[in-house]
Amino acid sequence: MNITGAIFCGGKSTRMGTDKSVLEIAGTPMYQRVEIAMVDAGVSEVVALGGSDLISLRRIDDYESGEGPLSALIGGLSSEGSLLVCPCDVPAISATGLKQILTRATDIEAMAVIAKSNRLEPLIGYYSGACLPTLISAWIAGTRALKDALKLLAFETVDLEISEVLNVNKMSDLESAKRQLGLDLP
Repeated sequence: MNITGAIFCGGKSTRMGTDKSVLEIAGTPMYQRVEIAMVDAGVSEVVALGGSDLISLRRIDDYESGEGPLSALIGGLSSEGSLLVCPCDVPAISATGLKQILTRATDIEAMAVIAKSNRLEPLIGYYSGACLPTLISAWIAGTRALKDALKLLAFETVDLEISEVLNVNKMSDLESAKRQLGLDLP
């Protein structure tokens, strides 16, 4: 299966106060940590869904600019077809977890396979190009949250550890992520 990886890099980072996609952990920007995990999981290329010029990936425009992850996903699927997606602010995501999602998607030929920890993680998963008409219809009907659009799709889940899917929204989260990754060196 030839799949493109797509990293959600847009958003205003209001709680962080700065572009979190390029914040570094052990000298590596967070988006690159996700990119490395995606490449190691076997994607053919990694693109950015939104984001600034500081990101070295090819950027894909949102369906409607500045309208959130659902708009970014629709833009990505329209451009690339099927996608393995993950937010830039999940620095502990592993190639193993992403590979589990891709394997499940291949094994059952699923429209979507979403990560699940203690809750559904709709921004981490595989979305086939076959999802696009349903997502566009949901958008036209006024749906803006990806979790709400998922209610219209048949999808499978893959269980991942909570520690692997924790996201970084504030500076205190960044420090916690560094400790979790064993990078809390002085």
